[in-house]
Amino acid sequence: LGVDTEIFHPLPMAEARQRYGLSDDEFVALFVGSLTAEKGVLLLLQAIEHLQHRGTKASLLLVGQGPSEAKLRHRARHLPSPHLVRFLGRCSPEKLAALYSAADVTVVPSSRESFGLVHTEAMACGCPVIGTTPVWGELIPSPRCGKALPVTTDAQSLAAALNEFHPESGPREEIRAHGEAWSWQSLIAQYEDMYQIVATISTPPISVRRAA
Repeated sequence: LGVDTEIFHPLPMAEARQRYGLSDDEFVALFVGSLTAEKGVLLLLQAIEHLQHRGTKASLLLVGQGPSEAKLRHRARHLPSPHLVRFLGRCSPEKLAALYSAADVTVVPSSRESFGLVHTEAMACGCPVIGTTPVWGELIPSPRCGKALPVTTDAQSLAAALNEFHPESGPREEIRAHGEAWSWQSLIAQYEDMYQIVATISTPPISVRRAA
């Protein structure tokens, strides 16, 4: 798995926000993935609710579909600012890249995950990330690029982590540089280097005894 950096690269935040009607004074959290219980979307929605209760103009963009969508829509209607929660369904890679550029932070508070492709795409667009599994910890190289949390059911803890990325986190070009380490070009180069090393290893000849 790798990231197509021809598509996933930073856009000016103001330009990206203008595309989707997001104002400069909003704190924008982005979720990308299936809307299922194990992805922790309800927990993220509760964390956004905590921020809104504190007076933060906190928005949540949800990209994806899944069996929990009806429950999440119902829960979102009871937030202090329900209009700041937007269900976007499935998005093209190009639209997704613009959303990463518009967001203050990408969040996937899942209880389990195989590989953090969403997080590498986000970083390639210069967007910091928050995750909750050991996978994310391996993919987040420094606190300036994001935060890896223990798996939790505490919405206040997640809200506190979100608040660390408001209004801005580390320099987006620095985050982008870390994301590029997962580009297709970078991964291909790493594999080529590995194959060259293997090819130079001399293997002793195998002697075959003939039957008497």
